[in-house]
Amino acid sequence: MNLLEEEEEEIFPSEVEDTTEAAADEEVDTATLRKKSAEKEYKFHPHGSGKNITSFSQTLNEIVLSIQKSWDGGKDVADTLEAREKIDMKKERPQREQSMESDAKMNALEQESLDMAYKEEYKRYLGRTDLYEKNLPKALALIMKNYCTIQMVIRLKEIGDYESGVMCVDTEDT
Repeated sequence: MNLLEEEEEEIFPSEVEDTTEAAADEEVDTATLRKKSAEKEYKFHPHGSGKNITSFSQTLNEIVLSIQKSWDGGKDVADTLEAREKIDMKKERPQREQSMESDAKMNALEQESLDMAYKEEYKRYLGRTDLYEKNLPKALALIMKNYCTIQMVIRLKEIGDYESGVMCVDTEDT
């Protein structure tokens, strides 16, 4: 065996391995594409239209999970979507506590501590409320863009004042 034959033998087995790996990659890609094409599309459709239609509750659940997973303050928006009505954030407002100490000096000390805790809770409450109010229009935009078919968006816009009927948009405050 000469040097040229040895080089050919060394090259050939590696080429066969590369070909086998490429074929395996193609099979995986084809399987992935078939799986994706068979998956249901989580979108709201007008009644009776579309392929691979999911139910309202399945699509809503997908939206809720997406928002909870990726948004700051997403739990409040998700709760709103699940309840299909706006959360009354006034019910979440912290209550200021009064000291019940009988000793005046201890009462003042405890009250100061309670007031500091209340101020911190109130700051968190205001931040949560602000974030909730900012996230509601974002939720509407997300739903319209990613979770409604084009036909559904067109039908909603034909209603004219459709945003007032959407529970995410509070037109009374504007």
